Amino acid sequence: MTTIRCSLLELTLASLAIASMLVAGNAAFAQETRGTILGTVRDTAGAVIFGATVTVTNTGTNISNQVVSSDSGAFEVPYLTPGTYTLSVDAKGFKKSLQHGIAVNVGSRANIDVTLELGVVTESVVVMAAAPLLETTSASGSAVLENRVVRSLPVFGNNAMLVVRSLPGISGPGSPTI
Repeated sequence: MTTIRCSLLELTLASLAIASMLVAGNAAFAQETRGTILGTVRDTAGAVIFGATVTVTNTGTNISNQVVSSDSGAFEVPYLTPGTYTLSVDAKGFKKSLQHGIAVNVGSRANIDVTLELGVVTESVVVMAAAPLLETTSASGSAVLENRVVRSLPVFGNNAMLVVRSLPGISGPGSPTI
């Protein structure tokens, strides 16, 4: 009888251990370390342009990703490492569009809509702009804290939640224990 109880107890503990590993594993995959640039390509009349070549280049590493706009003019370049990017859009019969200084942070989704002007392909329109300050594509938010900022913050009891709570838009139930 005791052998059956021990086996049942061991089986239960093993099942709980496996279940907790699966749950912890899924939580680890939920942490996003990259960002996305997305948008819509239109002409000056507001009509969508499909088949436009969209190139996103990391200005720090000079690594480029290229996609083609869909039938609805939409494009999305996911899995971008944090950094500053240049967006280039080409379409037959339109001037090339360049946008510099697009900041991609961890978990950000920069919505950059592009308007192409009619013209010769050798002409280009250069836009010096940053990514929008307001995240409108999702309800999530993120922040990047420089090392000097983190070191200058007073943290009592080495509680990381106090640092997180200092970020704009972050709130939580109750107050963390110190």
